[in-house]
Amino acid sequence: DWQQSQKAARYIREYAKRLRGNTELDVIKPLQEALIDENWVVRWTVVEALAWLKNPSTEEHLIPLLTDTNWIVRVAVIRALVELDAYHSAVSIAHLIQDSQNAVREAVVEAVGILNNPDVLPTLKKAVDDDDAFVRLAAIQSIITLADEEAIPFIIHKLSDSNSHVRWATIQHLAKY
Repeated sequence: DWQQSQKAARYIREYAKRLRGNTELDVIKPLQEALIDENWVVRWTVVEALAWLKNPSTEEHLIPLLTDTNWIVRVAVIRALVELDAYHSAVSIAHLIQDSQNAVREAVVEAVGILNNPDVLPTLKKAVDDDDAFVRLAAIQSIITLADEEAIPFIIHKLSDSNSHVRWATIQHLAKY
């Protein structure tokens, strides 16, 4: 039942928080094996627990879950890769910019900005014109982080965006020049 799942998930996350930085495989290996569980709540919980542990060996086990059937798991994986400072995973994350879920696309543009990998700039350029205002706003902020002055040609047309937050973010950046 849902309440039991959530209670178990909470315990696993708390346990992982206490073990943060632990690199012992006897802790990590069972969690990595659970990444293929049929229950999406289990996969989601394990992804978050592995992120808390901050073991770099986890990155290669998380990448395949970027295509998980559940969008909540995909978002958790994106955020876990950021937590792991997985700079090179930015390109894999960027492929999800076409995802049907707004929350996934927003997580993508936030993550690639945080990971600060310039290889994903073309993805961000597309995302500034996304249908979702939160995705556009996050894309502008990430482009500014990655490209700063070079961002101007890619965001100037956002001065006339339908969303006031997107317009304001654009104005704030352009005001520096």
